Amino acid sequence: MDSIEYKFGICFSYADLDKTYSVDKLTKKVIARIKKGKGNNMILKRRKEENGKEKYYLEIVLLIILAGLFYWLGIGWTTILTSIFFGIIMYWIVSSKIYSLKHSKRMTERLKK
Repeated sequence: MDSIEYKFGICFSYADLDKTYSVDKLTKKVIARIKKGKGNNMILKRRKEENGKEKYYLEIVLLIILAGLFYWLGIGWTTILTSIFFGIIMYWIVSSKIYSLKHSKRMTERLKK
């Protein structure tokens, strides 16, 4: 969906992104979004506002838990495996947030054209 947004210079709302469309319905939706130029800018503005409100509470909690485990258990197999597991989770969450910010920035530049 991100590549479709960028290629056609449109923005889907979060509700549209959560739906599964057939090719025919997606084509009709893209054509409708192309006709709504100001609506695309409003959706992008809302996305940026929501991205700006992103907090990293989950990541902080995971780091505190991990630090507590190292404090109480020391370095061992349990803490090493937990560190790997938490690292994968944090990477997945943070990379998703960063990708969303980059996509919003690219879309801003694209819609200015």
